[in-house]
Amino acid sequence: MVSETEKKIFEAARSVFMQKGIDGARMQEIADAAGINKAMLHYYFRTKEKLFVAIVAEAFADFFPNMIDIALLDLPIRDKIGAFIDRYLDMVGKNPFLPHFMIHALYRNPELAGEVVANMGHFPKQIIGLIANEMEKGTIPKSSPQHFVLNLVSMLIFPIVGRPIVQLIYFDNDVELYNGILKERKEEILKTILKEQ
Repeated sequence: MVSETEKKIFEAARSVFMQKGIDGARMQEIADAAGINKAMLHYYFRTKEKLFVAIVAEAFADFFPNMIDIALLDLPIRDKIGAFIDRYLDMVGKNPFLPHFMIHALYRNPELAGEVVANMGHFPKQIIGLIANEMEKGTIPKSSPQHFVLNLVSMLIFPIVGRPIVQLIYFDNDVELYNGILKERKEEILKTILKEQ
C-alpha cells in the first residue's frame, strides 16, 4: 500500500518532471514541491532515476490493464478500437506529460520496457491474434496485424508528443483550436485505419 508521503512525492515528481524533464529536475525541487525534506525523499527513492522509473512503471501499470479490459469486451472490433482511443485520449487529457514521459523513460531505461511487457503476460500476442482474426473475418482491412497496431498507436501518440510544433505550425498556437482537433481524432483514426469512406 502506498503511503501518503509517497503519494505526495509522486504528485510532486510528476509535476517537476513534466516541466523540466528528468535531466532538468532536481531532487531538492521535488522534495520542496512534496513538502518534505530531501533526506525523506532519499529515504523513499535513493536517486532521481529510481523515482522516475517508479512513476513510469506506475503509469504503465495503470494504462495496460485498461487495454486488457477493452480487448476482453464483447463488442464489435470498431467499438473496441473506439473505446481504446477514448481511454487513451482521456488518460493523456488528465496526464498530458505521460506520452513524453513514457517514451523518454523507455529510451533511458530499455529494461523497463522488458519489465512492462513481461508483466503483461501474453497480452501483446493476444492483441495481434485478435487483429489477425478480425482481418480474416473481413471486419477490418487485411494487412499486417503489427502494422495495424503500429498505425493505430502512432496516430494516437504523435498529435500529443508533437503538439508544441504541430500546434504552432498548423494552428497558429491556438490551444482551443488544437484541443478541438484532438476531440475529432477518434473518428479520423477509425476512418483511416478501417479504410472507411
